[in-house]
Amino acid sequence: MRERVPPNEAHDLDRIKHFACQLFRHSAFTADTPKRMDDLLRVRCKAGTDIFGISLKDVADILQAECERTGEPATARSADAKREEGGAEQDEKQTRRTRGRPADTDLKADAQIFSAWGSRRYKTYGECARALGLDKREVKAAVDRHRKRIERAAK
Repeated sequence: MRERVPPNEAHDLDRIKHFACQLFRHSAFTADTPKRMDDLLRVRCKAGTDIFGISLKDVADILQAECERTGEPATARSADAKREEGGAEQDEKQTRRTRGRPADTDLKADAQIFSAWGSRRYKTYGECARALGLDKREVKAAVDRHRKRIERAAK
């Protein structure tokens, strides 16, 4: 099939293969992949659109958007392209993680405690802690953590 495609559209064909395999969770472009792509295109395009008249670039863009929408990692480089570049042994991370140690506190719980303390119903951390069923130190720490988060976000 690649031989029948003009050279300027070969890249779009590679993108279609890559994203279709990723979206339909196939290791290779199989015989049922085009039918599944047709069904997807009928749903994603406007009513009355001739799906066989859509450009390869538009099909690739639709598949990429669908991969991103469903949470599939949408990397435009295939394993073949990595191998050609010699970077197959150094695969890039598919999902980018945040830096630093993961938070060991519940952000929502801290926000609720902060809101309860900010309501001015309680005069001391001890009163607030008793009402929430927590320890005085836990309430003070949660209020401080949340206050500092707000300050960091403001900067």
